[in-house]
Amino acid sequence: MDFYLKDESLFNDASGIILLNMAVDWYIHKQLHIGAAIGSFLYSAGGGIIL
Repeated sequence: MDFYLKDESLFNDASGIILLNMAVDWYIHKQLHIGAAIGSFLYSAGGGIIL
């Protein structure tokens, strides 16, 4: 059970970081780049899985 909770928290951390980055990028540039956000999310989630 502990293993699944740890992975779930890494997923939540990655999701929160990506959403914050998207919001800041949208605020600064007034554009939303969904493709870049998805790529960044997969990169962060993949790094969390490897760790």
